[in-house]
Amino acid sequence: MHRKVFIIEDDEHMIANLSELLEFEGFLVESTSDSRSAVDHVRSFQPHLILSDIRLPGIDGFTILDTLRLDPQTADIPFVFLSGRNDSTLIRSATEHGANGYLVKPFDIRQLLTLIDHLLV
Repeated sequence: MHRKVFIIEDDEHMIANLSELLEFEGFLVESTSDSRSAVDHVRSFQPHLILSDIRLPGIDGFTILDTLRLDPQTADIPFVFLSGRNDSTLIRSATEHGANGYLVKPFDIRQLLTLIDHLLV
């Protein structure tokens, strides 16, 4: 059975690159650049892990995470923020919202794969 990863990201190049790398590693990947429909996509796809930008047009990553954590169907899915901001206040806020990880873009793919392996044990 494939491990499933869902990507929420408004940068289409980032989606394409992450999808290609994760699919090469054997993951089944789905994504959206539309933050407003992200929660519905997650509910239907039921991924094993979610990767999300924080700053998204429409609904931000914190709101998506908060919504998913309130739903018993999605509350326990590991959630990792990918952000261009290396800001300790933002990282602390991500943890307070219940994120399982935070990687600063650009990040090394090995960092991401190590984090994913740790979260999907």
